[in-house]
Amino acid sequence: MPKKSIRIRVVTWNVNRRGAEVLDALKDLAKPDVLTLQEVRFSQRTAFEKHLDKMDLKCSPEWQPRAGGKDYGNLIATRWTSKPVAPQYSREKPPWDELLVQASVSVGGRSFLVINVHIPNGSGYGWKKIGTFDALKDVVRKAKGKPCIVAGDFNEPQLIPLQDGGRDGGQIVTWGQYWDGREGRFDCWGRWKDRSGKSGFGRKWDMAVRWLFEKEDKHGLRHAYWKANGQGVMPVSHVTRGQARWFDHMFVSQDFHVERCEYLHKLRPRHSDHSALSATLMFAEQG
Repeated sequence: MPKKSIRIRVVTWNVNRRGAEVLDALKDLAKPDVLTLQEVRFSQRTAFEKHLDKMDLKCSPEWQPRAGGKDYGNLIATRWTSKPVAPQYSREKPPWDELLVQASVSVGGRSFLVINVHIPNGSGYGWKKIGTFDALKDVVRKAKGKPCIVAGDFNEPQLIPLQDGGRDGGQIVTWGQYWDGREGRFDCWGRWKDRSGKSGFGRKWDMAVRWLFEKEDKHGLRHAYWKANGQGVMPVSHVTRGQARWFDHMFVSQDFHVERCEYLHKLRPRHSDHSALSATLMFAEQG
């Protein structure tokens, strides 16, 4: 008997520490089955839960503030049965647990993993950004072979050259690179020390980012927007200090067919400094 498929609407959005009322604006644009939110203030948790309940969505996980941590974290909400999954790290944990959360969602007799990440910016947090990328890499490796969705604010890449310069290939430019005017190309910078005193090379930074964006053969995840709209094509999803950025992404395993993927730009800048990203996925049920 052929497998049936279920349509899943997934939305990811960095709410920029705004109040829970921003969900009313999202509700007018999308009716997600799975919603991943970044930068939700701990003080707003209850308010967000109430608004999400009106959208028939329940929250996960149950995080709490901790000493030395952030005053905000990530939420995963879904209309189906879900349970939080505690990440298991082979190497170092991420600098902030509340910025990398997971939940297992069950629907149609199957389950899939949702990983919601907020990678901290490099200008303020230096090599902690790459520490979070490395922790995400660990989590993604453990999820390989399972139905999986990874979504969030990655604070990368720096540029999308295919769009900006008309170059072929659609390769990204990471924040581990700079424009070498003499050579007429982007290259990795040398050693750099952040505010905490930790130092490293641009090549390490570049490789940590590029592993997720370009090494599908290593992790089995596809960039949902590129799958639906063409490799390397991407509109601006975030503006900071007047500068255009391409930071908000979603990656899905081969278990999902990307039917549609689009940015909800009406949410920016009034309700957040980020656009939300919405994807319609087809997920095969067991049968």
